[in-house]
Formats: sequence, structure tokens, C-alpha cells
Amino acid sequence: MEPSAPESTDRAATLLTGWVVAPGIFAAVSLVYLTLAKFGAGGLGAAWSLAQVLLVFVACFDFVTHRIPNRVTIPATAVVLILRLAFATETVPEALIAGVAGFAAFSSS
Repeated sequence: MEPSAPESTDRAATLLTGWVVAPGIFAAVSLVYLTLAKFGAGGLGAAWSLAQVLLVFVACFDFVTHRIPNRVTIPATAVVLILRLAFATETVPEALIAGVAGFAAFSSS
């Protein structure tokens, strides 16, 4: 049986989560509004809005836990690449190069 962390750690994480939820919701709603204002309420606006919400979720999760699990990272990468293939095909090569460079940079640390 592994020892459990002190209760103060759980309470601190709960308090931190509370401070992150409201700004996260504000950021997500603001980004969706701005994205729909730029691209319209069609497929392109909806797709990029989904990407914005996903990125805000990942940022908030990372802020609270200080790590992003692979069960979030791998599907998020797939979604972003699919969105790029569907709506911004000309940017796929640079997105792949940036992804590989980022992976190499963060894997070495």
C-alpha cells in the first residue's frame, strides 16, 4: 500500500482548480466568439472553435496538474492534424515540422 499525500495537498489542488475554472471558461467563450466572428458560423468557424476550446482545456489541465497525459495529447494532435488537412492543407508540412521539433525539444529535457 502506497502512502497517501497529506490532505492539505488535496485542498490546495481544489482551491487552485477553482481559480482556473472561471478564467478558463472566460477564455474559451471569448476565443469561440472571436473565432466565429472571424470565420462565421459555418464549418470552418465551428472547427476552429472546437480547436480553441480543446487548447484552453489542455492549458487549464496543465496549469492545475503540471502535466498533460498522453490520453489527451495524442487525440488532440490527431484532431489538430485532421482540422489542418480539412481546412488549411497548405500549412500541414510546417505543422508537422513544428510538431517534430517541439517533440524533440521537450523530449530531451
